Parts: sequence; structure tokens; C-alpha cells
Amino acid sequence: MTEKLSPRKEKMKCPMCGGEFIPESFHTERTVFDYHKGSIGNPFVPYNNVIGQLKITPSNLILKSWIAICPMCNYILRFAAEIGKKKLLVGEKKQGIRSYSEFNKQYIYEFFNLSKPYMDHADYIQDKIDELINKIKIELEKFDVAGWGDLYKAWTQRKEIDSFKFLIKFMSKLEKYCESCDAELNGKDMPTKIKTLDLSSDLENELVEINKIRNKIVHGDYHLNQDDEKKIDNLYSKLVYELFLKSLKPLNLNNIQIEQEHSFIKIEDLHREIYLFLHTEIGEMLRFKDYHNSFLKPLINELGIKVKGVNI
Repeated sequence: MTEKLSPRKEKMKCPMCGGEFIPESFHTERTVFDYHKGSIGNPFVPYNNVIGQLKITPSNLILKSWIAICPMCNYILRFAAEIGKKKLLVGEKKQGIRSYSEFNKQYIYEFFNLSKPYMDHADYIQDKIDELINKIKIELEKFDVAGWGDLYKAWTQRKEIDSFKFLIKFMSKLEKYCESCDAELNGKDMPTKIKTLDLSSDLENELVEINKIRNKIVHGDYHLNQDDEKKIDNLYSKLVYELFLKSLKPLNLNNIQIEQEHSFIKIEDLHREIYLFLHTEIGEMLRFKDYHNSFLKPLINELGIKVKGVNI
């Protein structure tokens, strides 16, 4: 059985030197204690007119401890990690469970594993990573990265929609995205909506042109060819890239602030975790062709994320 209490997010205080510190790490150490023997008196003694064996076992057994070391005086601090609590046996004893007799009553030990009492360096690092990843996720949920990815995968992998239907859905999704950013765009024409996104001039012009092709197809005056399909494919990934970048830029991932007392948190470790998140989870959502080289590498460079062996 596990009793889970979240480790406390605060400094420990050394009882020896009084210094306050964040523990570098905790490790567990098993306690050398023969809890089967306990304290045994005379074999048979009277107790409340009952003749029985007297065998007093401790109410609580500390079987394992969390160990931390004060970095200032090297004092060893111990906290319970595994406890056996004495409990009166009620009903039939389960197979494999040892009981203890005291005054003709049967007792068992119920064992509990306890979480470490304070956050250590690894916890603070993970806490910071989770904070950054959650901020990224919030921005990408607003952007609906999963929706953009699902539409692309339905076209390129599962063939649930053909190129004509994909183009219609592509422009419809772009239109809804523009309106979600600015409600006053409702009723405006598509070129006006595209212009408000403040995209690169090349991308903006390409989107306006592809919208003209969509209009021609809708009116039955045009049929997509292979070159058009390649253009649409390339344009879609370019658009998602720029919108993706615009969503994440305000997070200032190139300038992550670390509190002075948390100087053990290294920016390069945080950047590595962000890169792995973008590489795995977002890569799986989008499934763009050559995602790593054509999308991810330029993205992390634009965001100022430094990962050894990855930046170009």
C-alpha cells in the first residue's frame, strides 16, 4: 500500500547546523531491524485471568528510510520511507501473511510506502520542464495543432479525402482560424483575412493564389494537376510552420528565467526536453514530410532553442 503525499516544495532545515537547503537527492536505505522477535517476556504469564504468551511487538516499524545529506555540515537526515503499522487481525488471515500473538489476540503488520518528504533537485528540474511544456501545450491548443495535423494525415496517409476536398477544407480551416483571431473579419473576403495574419509576403501571396484556384474549382472551371497537389502540400506545411512559430515566440523560450536558488537547473536540459516534446508529440500530430529537417530544425533555431548536435 502506498500513502502518497506530494513532496514539499520548500527548503529543508538542518537540525544540526540550522542551514536551509534544497536537497541534491534522496536515496532509500533499508533499516536493520528484526521486527519478528520484538520484546518477549516470560513464556506464560497471567493477564486478566488469561494464561497466554506475552509478546510485545512495536506499534510501528520503520523498515526503510529516505536519506538526505546537509551540504553545509554533512549531517545525515532520515525520514520514514516504509512503515509497518500494527493492526488487530479481524476475520481469516490471508495466505502468506504472518500474524503475531499477544495476550491471545492475533495482530498483523500493514505496510505503507511513503513518498519522499521534500522535493530534490530532480523534482525542481522536472517541475520547471512541466511548467514550460504546459505553456507550450496551451498555446498549441489555441492554435489547434492537432486539428491541422488530423486534416493533413487524412489527406496524405489515409486518403479519406481527395486533393479537391482537402483544398476546400484547408481554406475553410484557415478562414475559421483568421476569424477566431479577429471576430471583425466575419464577412470579409479571404485575401483580407489572410493579410491580417501578418505572414511572410511570399506565403501570403501563395495563399491568395491558392484561394483563387479553390474558387475556380468550386465553380467547375479548374481541375487540380500533380503540380498543384505538390504546391498545396508545401503551402500547407509552410503555413502551419509560420502560425506555429507565431504561437510560440511570445513564450521567449530563448530566455528562460531561472531563480537564483535554483541555479542547479541548466537551460540546456530544459531546451533538450522542449526539443524532445516538439520532436515526438508534435511530430506525431503533424506527420509532415521530412518533419525533422524541414520543420523542426528551422523552428528550434527561430525560437532560440539550443540543443547540442541539432542546431543548424
